[in-house]
Amino acid sequence: MLYSQIQQDLWVAAEHNVARDKKNQRQKLDQGIVGRVASTRELLNVDVTRHPWKDIYLEYFPGAQSELAVPMLQGSDLRGVLNVESPIANNFDKIDEELLSGLADLAVIALHNAEQYEAATLDARRFRLLYEAVNKLSNISAFEQLDQAYDIILRIAGEHCQGNLIIRYYNDERQVLEIRRISYAQGNVPFSLPAMTLQEGITGQVAREERTIRVADIQNLPPGIGPAKPSAPETRSLLVTPILINTRFYGTLGVSHHEIDRFSEPDERFFEGLARQLASTIYRLETTQERQELERRNLALEYMGNIGQSAFGLTHQLQGILGIIPLMIDNIREELEQEKHINHFVLEKLDSILSSTQKVLDLSNKLRNDIAHSGDTEQIDMPVIVDPAFIFGDAESVVTLPDESSIQIRREISEDIAPIRVVIGSIIDILRNLIENAIQAMPNGGIITLQAHNDGRYVALDVIDTGIGIPVDVQSHIFNLFYSTKGSFGFGLWSARRNAYKNGGDLKVESQPGRGTKFTLLLPKAERNIGGLQ
Repeated sequence: MLYSQIQQDLWVAAEHNVARDKKNQRQKLDQGIVGRVASTRELLNVDVTRHPWKDIYLEYFPGAQSELAVPMLQGSDLRGVLNVESPIANNFDKIDEELLSGLADLAVIALHNAEQYEAATLDARRFRLLYEAVNKLSNISAFEQLDQAYDIILRIAGEHCQGNLIIRYYNDERQVLEIRRISYAQGNVPFSLPAMTLQEGITGQVAREERTIRVADIQNLPPGIGPAKPSAPETRSLLVTPILINTRFYGTLGVSHHEIDRFSEPDERFFEGLARQLASTIYRLETTQERQELERRNLALEYMGNIGQSAFGLTHQLQGILGIIPLMIDNIREELEQEKHINHFVLEKLDSILSSTQKVLDLSNKLRNDIAHSGDTEQIDMPVIVDPAFIFGDAESVVTLPDESSIQIRREISEDIAPIRVVIGSIIDILRNLIENAIQAMPNGGIITLQAHNDGRYVALDVIDTGIGIPVDVQSHIFNLFYSTKGSFGFGLWSARRNAYKNGGDLKVESQPGRGTKFTLLLPKAERNIGGLQ
């Protein structure tokens, strides 16, 4: 019989070629003559009908009188016990002992070679699966194809291990691990699995500590691990590894099984390899998306810059063309006085022309100054790392509420808000503009809510009002230069989005007529460089 050690017990791994009851196919180290050999590592050649052997002998077939058992040793490690029994008393001699000992040594060598071959075969299979994962994932080129990456990892992990597999994605804003993919090879699939916080179960511990945890038996957890929160009641062994690259944590890859000590160190390395490939893919897709966003912002900035230069040139021409009108009107008045021809109708029309011209010149001057000031600001100010709450405070300080106003301004800042790296002056100018617009949208009073929260790789600064809202057909035009519903040149929101782009972010709007408006200023977190400032 061959024995192997499982959870501190040595059990029979091969059996006699005689029929016997299944309950006798397992034997502990302290049971029978074979158990005695296993515990002492010494050869035994005994008469099983006499004391003390009669008292511990376990009968495998009737009529046995003698038994010879030798330990199978690989160095100091016990690999099993080789034994023979005979119905003849004292049937085995020294030659038999030497022969059986030699056979035991050969059996150990054969067992070792078989294990090495099996290990090499499994290693080759793991390498093939990892290579397949690399090839399949390399064909994914767009962030919109991320679901395909999850499917590839789930399928390949399932080919390697017939256990229960779960891929969880870390939602940075909610700080929870959400289910992305699940495959149950054992038991029934739960109707639903909730998102997990970083404080829950072994999966949460893997996320907090960013390291792989392998547990042989969740009912006997080692110190410092757990408590466990298995997704299936029949789970006994568990392996969870983080989906991590360059300190960027994306989630966890977990596998469980109903058998104890199902997963080995090579399994651990395999799942870590899969997790790294998935993390590398997500990182590559994010980087590609960020580069595309940066290119889009650069093109938009170039386009907006050209528009700004054209507008500046237009205002200069307006000054030149319209600037002589007041002088011409004065000349007409003088001529009429010299001719002593007083026509009140003509004088009224001249006054109207002068007033309209002056309004255009005033607006032109304001637009010209705003564009020029915008150019000066971006050359002088330098980006700094700052707390979003600080920026909200500065923006509020430069806004004046109308006298006897029934408008309230509230702040809602997430506790885990990340810092941002921005040109403070330009961001305060954006928020000031948005808050003033919100005030104008609530002539009868209301509430302005300033929210700051993490939004993936960005920090979102929201300015929310309870005002009249923006008509649907207008929303797509409000960031255009020269577009305004208030009789201005429409420079404010155009400039606000331009400054958002300059800070590596974006400015968006959501509105429902009659139910208020939300402007969202997205700015990259300080710890990540998404193209920086332009």
